[in-house]
Amino acid sequence: MKIKIGVIGYKNHALRIIDLINEREDAEVAQIYHPEKKINNSLGTNSIEDLFGCGAVIISSPNQTHFSYIQKLLKEYSGYIFCEKPPVSTMEEINFLLKLTEEERSRIYFNFNFRYSYFGDLLKSGLVKKHLGEILNINIISSDGLAFKEGYSSSWRADGATNKHSITETVGVHYIDILRFVFGSIENYCYAPAIMAKTGTAYDSSTISFTFKSGMTATIFISYAAPLINRIMMAGVNGYLVLDEEGLELFGPRDSYTDKGFFKKPPSILKETVDKSKDYEESLAKSIEVFIDFVRNRKPIDTRYFEASMDTNKLLLEITAS
Repeated sequence: MKIKIGVIGYKNHALRIIDLINEREDAEVAQIYHPEKKINNSLGTNSIEDLFGCGAVIISSPNQTHFSYIQKLLKEYSGYIFCEKPPVSTMEEINFLLKLTEEERSRIYFNFNFRYSYFGDLLKSGLVKKHLGEILNINIISSDGLAFKEGYSSSWRADGATNKHSITETVGVHYIDILRFVFGSIENYCYAPAIMAKTGTAYDSSTISFTFKSGMTATIFISYAAPLINRIMMAGVNGYLVLDEEGLELFGPRDSYTDKGFFKKPPSILKETVDKSKDYEESLAKSIEVFIDFVRNRKPIDTRYFEASMDTNKLLLEITAS
């Protein structure tokens, strides 16, 4: 029998999740909830109680609504909860979640799907250490022109009253999470958000710089006001790599010289094609699979997922408050 799943949210990212669930053989979306709008779908409902008969509920609604749904589901619903990142929007809400019992924590899964992306796998692989050695710096650029598209100015992403740090909370948090997840404690950071497109009141661009306890540094630039760019460069003591729309290319070793003994650009030693357009979908599908595996086997969700997500959420809130 297929697992029945209820979804809070009905378009954009929520629709992506709905489609991925309905592609599975072991699960299907049974209810799609919105508090006010009439959804043009036979599964649509304006009664959240209709979701309570499902084996799992997915929260894929605007960021500032996550906490109220988590509270209600923990109180009135006995099944599993999958919540999009960021988990919550204030330190008060974080403190509430940190007081949850072990049983309550083991019912909630927060979706940081970059942990299952090609980049996430790359950071955790032996390939980086083997060819790059100790990592010195990571530079990340992730942008597109969403702020100039029709409909952006009236969307929740552009609303500074409720989502001032929209792009950092929605896009930047993925990179913050995977860097903290892999490289550990951060000693200091610098945050520079901006409204560049002038089509909304929320920040549409930001730059975040980190220094880790190891001495490694990282810079993340994210924007809804630039051309489509997805580029990551990692520099190590013995080589460097570039990951972009064309794939992965790795260069090394450091000690590469001209005939006159001057340093020269290291040769390319590895190339891999990476379909970036599929990578996000595949990482999301893997994250959903991790969650559904707990639901299918009726197992408590490993609370280490909860704890790691809380650490990332706290760091995000500290950054955006700076």
